Amino acid sequence: RPVPVRGYWTSTIRSLTRGDDSNLLAIEVPNTPELLRDYQDLVYPGAAKPRNAAPLDMNLDRRRRHVVVISLETAPGPYYPILNNPDLPNFTRMSQAGISTKRHYSNTPFTTWAVYTMLSGTYPAPGGRLAKYGPFRTDGLANVLQGQGYQTTFIDSYKIDWVIGMQTHQFTWRHLGFDNLVDNADSEYVKSATSNYDRKVKSEEKSFANALTAITRAESEKKHAVVFLATLLGHYKWPAPPGQECEPAETKLERIASVYDRLIGEFMDNLERAALLDDTIIVVTGDHGLRYQNEFESLAADSRDHEAAFNVPFALYAPGIFDSGIELPYVTSHVDITPTLLDLLGVDIAGMYHHGNSMLDPTTADRVTFMMNTQLSPTDWLHWDGNVLSYNNLTDQLRFIRKSESADEFERLMMDRYGSARHLFNAANSHFATSAARSLKLGASEGWDASRAALSSSEEPSP
Repeated sequence: RPVPVRGYWTSTIRSLTRGDDSNLLAIEVPNTPELLRDYQDLVYPGAAKPRNAAPLDMNLDRRRRHVVVISLETAPGPYYPILNNPDLPNFTRMSQAGISTKRHYSNTPFTTWAVYTMLSGTYPAPGGRLAKYGPFRTDGLANVLQGQGYQTTFIDSYKIDWVIGMQTHQFTWRHLGFDNLVDNADSEYVKSATSNYDRKVKSEEKSFANALTAITRAESEKKHAVVFLATLLGHYKWPAPPGQECEPAETKLERIASVYDRLIGEFMDNLERAALLDDTIIVVTGDHGLRYQNEFESLAADSRDHEAAFNVPFALYAPGIFDSGIELPYVTSHVDITPTLLDLLGVDIAGMYHHGNSMLDPTTADRVTFMMNTQLSPTDWLHWDGNVLSYNNLTDQLRFIRKSESADEFERLMMDRYGSARHLFNAANSHFATSAARSLKLGASEGWDASRAALSSSEEPSP
């Protein structure tokens, strides 16, 4: 069956057959309201209005606060049980005053593009690599808050640009709105480590100290800060102290989680001593789950299991906003992080372009959530109303996983609209490519100046 087209679909879907989808600059971009309407049609297939449309009745103190987003490197949810775990008291503390969920998903397995989804509120373009086209602009977290006077800092526990001779990440983080880019490549504290494991732990300690410095500096200047902290300790091969390298992978992950529990606890205690804890929102999540065969094998996990690949922990701690914990029963993903934070900060997002919702919006329960492999493997996934759909682009294999009572309805809706899973995922990729083209168009029209931000090293605080 032919793919139904409407508005911008004509140019974008035709581009798939012509091969033009490799050039985002060739895509015709509709106006933002039309783009949003087509996205709503894509992710709410059941009806004109979602079934769970009633907003949550919550009288929250929405106002400006400091924001810290902590991304745990390679944190597969089934093997990273940080919520309600008595062995990790500080993660448990986070879930008692904010939002948490065990049903949170990364939208892509690449760290760079997983971070992009968190910070932009949109899915990445197929294949990623947005930076190769030139300046871009999103309605993302740091972009928006930077325009409202926030000091914006991106911290990497390793190097901002770890690929020798390339500045892709520096370019990307700057265009996502970060003025200050900080890494630990030249940190004397990190260099004092006595082992590889100690060096990685010290690097995380330094990054948390840098995050605290960014907040206290902004506070001293009567401003607010937004900080993104990209960690490294959880990267495969899972590190361990000298003499314990042969421990089971599960034991190594438990130790890594306990390191982060300690660091987050110390970070919160320092904010509390500075009387800033109630004025700060802290988010902890994983960038992605397992990706490569040796990672799956180390944990005896099935490489076809989307939970191990895409499910990641999520906790949002805001004691100045929530006096108890809310555990969400429905699926959320990285594209929801930016709109959730902007909502809690009282930012009017009318007219902005996001693929995600505020996590407190219950219509999220009726939404299709995509998990696109972005060329890492041929298999893409989606969630809808308890159903999981897997599609292999090479073999054309389609399978349902954990069907709910609405699985037949979902299959009928998808077949009636698209005719095949291939067309459904092609339509999603077309939309994500057009959304990325919108960001490039905005970046070009605003004359975005990539030279206005420079890589800077923070002060040397004592971790």
